[in-house]
Amino acid sequence: LTSTMYDPLASILPLFTQIQDVPLPGAEIPLKIFEPRYRQMYDDIITSGTKKFVVPFAHPTIPTKYASFGLLHEIINIQEVADQTNGTIQYMCHHIVTKPVCIQRILNPQVWSTRETYLKVQGTVENDDFLSDIDLKPLQDALLEWKNEDGKTRRAIEAALNAMKMEGLWGFVNSWIRYCQQELLDMQVGIAAEAQTRIRSVSSITQPDLEIVSDIQKPHRQRLLFLTHNIALLPPILLQSDKEGKCNHLM
Repeated sequence: LTSTMYDPLASILPLFTQIQDVPLPGAEIPLKIFEPRYRQMYDDIITSGTKKFVVPFAHPTIPTKYASFGLLHEIINIQEVADQTNGTIQYMCHHIVTKPVCIQRILNPQVWSTRETYLKVQGTVENDDFLSDIDLKPLQDALLEWKNEDGKTRRAIEAALNAMKMEGLWGFVNSWIRYCQQELLDMQVGIAAEAQTRIRSVSSITQPDLEIVSDIQKPHRQRLLFLTHNIALLPPILLQSDKEGKCNHLM
């Protein structure tokens, strides 16, 4: 594509890539704007009156890799704080996360490395019908096959299936990600506690601290990666699967 004339539903939107864990629709988030390129972005969207930008889903372990979907963020409150912060921070903003955006292409990729200004994308803001069209049955079937796991996982699956029935796609995603986040936190706390115990009992000359932590993590690495990927990648994979007509490979 060379212009939006090929897609009448496409919009030109600023791309904000500084959020690693993208909040889901309905969330309200604060941001402090201090980078020159994003100060310029906010100046532009405030002047134009659009007050919207897209945040892409980022890969949790591959830097600079992003999904072809993001979520629209709309400014609901903005405060200029340059005077109070001696110019360090330009704006304090509150946003609400609203709709998925299918990103078709980046219009100015050359500024990624120079950071002279912010990225702009051509994308389609998806309406509510888009989410209702996603076929969740393959995902339901995959989860049901998985219910012979341990008690905690089984309860999480049941809660996610119930949320899917009551609230649809985002209800399921919220429920499953909350479970993964808590499971990941519990594992990290356990690993940290075991590492502290071992570090106190072993000379740092004999075995460096980082090596001790790595050894403790080793048997849990696959599970840690599974949880990390579910938290970061489940929403964009679900959204992209609708474009591809399948979602049965997710779990």
